[in-house]
Amino acid sequence: MQKAASADNINIFICSAFRDYIYQANLIKKKLFNGIDINNITKILAAPGFSEHHTGCAIDIISPPMKELDDTFEKTDAFNWLTQNACLYNFSMTYPRNNPSGIMFEPWHWCFRPD
Repeated sequence: MQKAASADNINIFICSAFRDYIYQANLIKKKLFNGIDINNITKILAAPGFSEHHTGCAIDIISPPMKELDDTFEKTDAFNWLTQNACLYNFSMTYPRNNPSGIMFEPWHWCFRPD
């Protein structure tokens, strides 16, 4: 998929992929330490054992000049390319706006779904 995007002059890079349970738990602990309420954290991060990143099928994508994940990714050429082409590579965006999981909109989070 990255090669195909590049052929269309779109640069996409994996920012995050596989995460084990401990790494996911530490992400949550860090947010708790920073004073974020657990109810708000669960809108941002899946609990350990429930993250698609544990499967090795989920990736978080950035595109230059982005350096961190935020919803401005939705306004990039890379996002437009992904929404039109990711399905050709069996990827779909897991957390669109108003998704049933209650996780916030994550235009950068894409998951491989084999046939």
